[in-house]
Amino acid sequence: MTSDNDNETPVRIAGKTFTRGLPPLDPDLIAQAMAMSAEMDRERAATPACPAPSEPGTALPERFHDDCLGTEYEPWYHDLQAKRARERQQHNDSGE
Repeated sequence: MTSDNDNETPVRIAGKTFTRGLPPLDPDLIAQAMAMSAEMDRERAATPACPAPSEPGTALPERFHDDCLGTEYEPWYHDLQAKRARERQQHNDSGE
């Protein structure tokens, strides 16, 4: 017969340490967690959705569109954008 201490004692086999893990959860605790999750899902479903970004007055300012703006990488990023624009223009001018 095994005791509760067997669950706590790690076993070393071939240099690896094994434990039995956690005991099974109480069914009442699982039911309580499921009820809390269902309540949260109902509250989330009742919350109105955010307006679409295309609706007037809901668009974010330009500064939120790019992670590099306002950082030390901004000059490098602007140079990269300018280089890509030049390459696109050259590609369009060449007729390919």
